[in-house]
Amino acid sequence: MENKKSTDELKKILKSSKTYNDFLEKEKEELIFTSISEFIKIEMTAKDIKATELIRGSNLDKGYVYQILRGARKSPSRDAVLSLAFGLRLNSAGTDKMLRIAEYDALYIRRPRDGIIMHCLDRGVSLTDTNIMLSEKGLEPIGKF
Repeated sequence: MENKKSTDELKKILKSSKTYNDFLEKEKEELIFTSISEFIKIEMTAKDIKATELIRGSNLDKGYVYQILRGARKSPSRDAVLSLAFGLRLNSAGTDKMLRIAEYDALYIRRPRDGIIMHCLDRGVSLTDTNIMLSEKGLEPIGKF
């Protein structure tokens, strides 16, 4: 992804922002993340999501999520990243960014499974309901089901 604004422009925007969260919300597409845990923590802060909410929304094991957050698990599976995207209430664009940070292919509309996932992410459908929809179409659910 190519950045659109210069570093100087971003500095000016940060200085004029009331809070860092305001800056994050408006400019997070311009930021470069070095790890999946860093991205997740920023999203959690920006959306005021607690770890317990992330765990509940992602349907992942508590210990596994905490390992990711601590950076102890650097390479979660693609499905784990997708599960976390639901827990973070990301849309498909935010999910694609997180997938790229984790070094996975972005969601691809021509793959039926990815198309359903994109549809659900963009409409705020829960992971559980997404998995039901995937199963009804004979497609692999995301993670545990």
